[in-house]
Amino acid sequence: MSKTILKLKKSHFNKIYWPLISDKSRYEVLYGGAASGKSFFVAQKIVYRVLVESNHKFLIIRKVGTTLRHSVFEEIKKAISNWNVEHMFTINKTEMTITCANGNQIVFKGLDDPVKLKSIQGVTGIWIEEAAEITQKDFQELDRRLRGRNKHYKQIIVTFNPVSASHWLKSYFFDRKLDSCSITKSTYLDNKFVDKGTLIALQTLKETDPEEYEVYALGNWGTTGKTLLPKSFIFLQEEKHAMDPLPLQDEYEEIKIWAEPIKNVEYVASIDPSKGTGNDNHVLQIWTRQGEQVLEFAINDLPTEFFARKCDELMRKYNDAFCIVENNMGDLVLHILINERMYPNIYFSFNTGRAGFETTKTTKPIMIADLSDALREESIKVRSRECLEEMKVFIRKENGKMEAADGCKDDRVIAASLFLQAIKAYGGLAGYSNNSAL
Repeated sequence: MSKTILKLKKSHFNKIYWPLISDKSRYEVLYGGAASGKSFFVAQKIVYRVLVESNHKFLIIRKVGTTLRHSVFEEIKKAISNWNVEHMFTINKTEMTITCANGNQIVFKGLDDPVKLKSIQGVTGIWIEEAAEITQKDFQELDRRLRGRNKHYKQIIVTFNPVSASHWLKSYFFDRKLDSCSITKSTYLDNKFVDKGTLIALQTLKETDPEEYEVYALGNWGTTGKTLLPKSFIFLQEEKHAMDPLPLQDEYEEIKIWAEPIKNVEYVASIDPSKGTGNDNHVLQIWTRQGEQVLEFAINDLPTEFFARKCDELMRKYNDAFCIVENNMGDLVLHILINERMYPNIYFSFNTGRAGFETTKTTKPIMIADLSDALREESIKVRSRECLEEMKVFIRKENGKMEAADGCKDDRVIAASLFLQAIKAYGGLAGYSNNSAL
């Protein structure tokens, strides 16, 4: 196929990205603010290479496969349409593949589907969108996949917003010298195609949420001491969704219920246990799978075994809610639920085979980034005012830890973020079965 099929013009591109069309670095890192046009540029570059080069199979990755259809898949389709080359491509929306007439292919996969991912052979290029969602281990596994001979250069393109200065992306690409790596920072000011509404929204952040403005407008790394969750959207939750609980007759007055269980509705329960010493709260939250909070039980000075048994009682009331437990402090809770109470719907880790979810320095930034996105997109409805107050003081400390400001608690924040991990791991929990292992 001749390269004359597509004649590139500088006017098709933002100035900052034009030199990257010919960049052949092993790692091409594009980061910065929202609406900078970086994702669309990558779509343009991939479509261009698919058209003018040969023997290509590009793999486009996000952490969760279900998020691909309305994000990067649409970006690739838009690039094809803008260049009027639709006749050169076959788009399979069901299989999420795009095939060029010359035999080159673009394949879209989520890291949450490891079996199908491992079946893909002959990958010659990779784009990792929203790379802050994935772990360093995920990245290194993908890097190993990009091997073998090909007359054209092989490249991994990484795109993300710099939400956390303690994220592995910073230490891996920025804090050391890495061979064959190009790094480009961009913001909405670099995007000549940005729409007026987005422009105004980002500029408004300067007054309404300076922390958000630093990351999503200026493209700067999230810094120590800054609130990690978007305050303007927390205030929006307070205005639209927070409410007083229903009257309740129970031995534990700390239980707050906003909606009684409904038959045949699927519920998800998230549990963040404490040491049971009174310093932190045990927290149980129950949500609908659509993201509406219906219950919260936050209590301290309660022995863990009593808390676990009360969780069992409440979760069974909500149709045997699917339960995810943080296992950092939750071994006793999990032991009681599984062995004593024989609770039927427990989250098991696909990677370790262990019950529960482990919060680590690797997973925590992803959890908080997902919670931030959920607040910004208003895909959850937080009823608990106490939970929203905890979100306002969830910061990065000088030691790099992501946690509550001194004198505050963050147990409800962790419980809310655990709920999102359950939803993400199961692709919305559609059709889950009892004790399915992740």
